[in-house]
Amino acid sequence: MKKKVLVISLLLLVISVGNVFAAGLGNIQNWYTNSSEIGRWGTTPKVWYGTLDSSMTQLTLDGHVTHARSQWNNAGVPNSYTSDFNSSHIRVRSGTYNSIKKIEVGIQTGDTGLTKRSPATEFSESYWYYQGKYPKSGKKIGGPVYVYLVTGNRTAAAYKNTTTHELGHALGYFGHSSNSKTVMYGAATEITTLTSNDKVHLNQIQ
Repeated sequence: MKKKVLVISLLLLVISVGNVFAAGLGNIQNWYTNSSEIGRWGTTPKVWYGTLDSSMTQLTLDGHVTHARSQWNNAGVPNSYTSDFNSSHIRVRSGTYNSIKKIEVGIQTGDTGLTKRSPATEFSESYWYYQGKYPKSGKKIGGPVYVYLVTGNRTAAAYKNTTTHELGHALGYFGHSSNSKTVMYGAATEITTLTSNDKVHLNQIQ
């Protein structure tokens, strides 16, 4: 009898620990990135944008950022616009490689864009559990986050792709998709519309 009670007690303990382990931030059913992290903001992030030089006009940049913001808002990942640099959470800047390199040494030759997070102002919340058993680190993002768009001989669609892609990183989509038909694919394309994979990966934790 004692052995049976002991076995039952151990079984209940394992189940209890398993339930605690699987709780965390919650369960998620989709994972479309090569990263083990995903992020979200504690507030609706405000997006500011401006040019570093004359290689892109402010009006043109406005079109690209407005497109990117709309794509993510419509995907259920909220963001808003602000004209006030100091109160902004995400700061988008366009310029030539040389212009960007002067203020962001992390930019590399051949990059079409770069998102620079602020590790000092973000923290780990806990874990999300993919399909209830695979832990994925959840980050609470703090600002400011800087997004750089490298200008060059590119089409409007290519710029929109890069802007939407980099804004996705700033909103919490860390890493890249392995699917070349998605906006969050790891190489530049001319895909400008978020796919269901792009959307669900990030909106499932909002």
